[in-house]
Amino acid sequence: MKKRIALSLVVIFLLVSFLTACRVSPIEKEGDGTKQLDSQPLSGSDLVTPAGQFPIAKEKVKLSAYFVLWDGLAIEGNKVIENFEKKTNIDLDIIKETDPEMRTLLISSGDYPDIFFATFTDLEVANYGPKQKVFIPLDDLIEKYSIEVKAKLEKDSHYRISATSTDGKIYGLPRWREEVFSHPMARSKFWINTY
Repeated sequence: MKKRIALSLVVIFLLVSFLTACRVSPIEKEGDGTKQLDSQPLSGSDLVTPAGQFPIAKEKVKLSAYFVLWDGLAIEGNKVIENFEKKTNIDLDIIKETDPEMRTLLISSGDYPDIFFATFTDLEVANYGPKQKVFIPLDDLIEKYSIEVKAKLEKDSHYRISATSTDGKIYGLPRWREEVFSHPMARSKFWINTY
């Protein structure tokens, strides 16, 4: 079973606008100067910068990232992803979900991407986390590397409850928005003024 974890967790934290650094383990240099990751973690100081500093990776690394394409989300030419890659020194090899069953088949295969940008139910997290160990607990990594997520978990008990699995550990981070209404119609003054 192939698990490439370490720096992957950094990507999760950063793309939800919180993370600063994590640990990785390179196995080989590729032709384009990037490194591929393997499941044998190193100490964080080997390849990552201290928490709160950019770029995250001291040397360019490549991670696979599984994306669910929500309505209107374009991956090609996405400025957020391009800026993320430039700022962090991490290249994302993006796998796009083309069918809802694709994720289940991918997990069943044992050939996991480094990162899932997808919504999992509480039951799925409990199954893939504590039971099957597909997902690893993030608690120690959040404590060590993620200044913003740690602060959010300490400050917001509802967010902590949402992030915590049945065994009391954190295996993924829920999306958080500071705004009260997240539905586009609730934010659109134009929509409100048309009635």
